[in-house]
Amino acid sequence: MNIQEITFSNNDVHLAGSLYTPGRSPPYPALVVLHAAQGGTRDYPFYQHLIEHLPSQGVAVLLYN
Repeated sequence: MNIQEITFSNNDVHLAGSLYTPGRSPPYPALVVLHAAQGGTRDYPFYQHLIEHLPSQGVAVLLYN
């Protein structure tokens, strides 16, 4: 598994995230984890199972704040 810290913007809104990718070359499917505005951040324990299991199965995961 590879982990890349990323940032992205839309006008004055700036977000940061972590992209977890399989240990192979793309292409591969990806899952973007969405949460409520008042919900957990990317280090919220509920999302940990996604990054522990999906990249090893060939699926990238993007968690962002």
